[in-house]
Amino acid sequence: MNNATVITKLNVKQFKRDKKLRGLGVFYEADTAYLYFHSSLDDNTTFRIATSTDGRSFQIDQRALHINTGTTTFEDISCIINCSIAP
Repeated sequence: MNNATVITKLNVKQFKRDKKLRGLGVFYEADTAYLYFHSSLDDNTTFRIATSTDGRSFQIDQRALHINTGTTTFEDISCIINCSIAP
């Protein structure tokens, strides 16, 4: 997947103001770091990914992501304490 087609710059200042921004994990593959996080600005079933090729400057993926727990239900991200990230 070409990151340039998926990732656009969101309002990063919006996330910087989020006092409850919570990192969920980091994954590194093919010279790209993927930072998974939950923002209190999103609902409790949503998490986001930011990517970086230098480890300092990140771009936030515009998609809101979810973990399916059924055909119509999602995991409550705000309650997750431990998680594993795999490709």
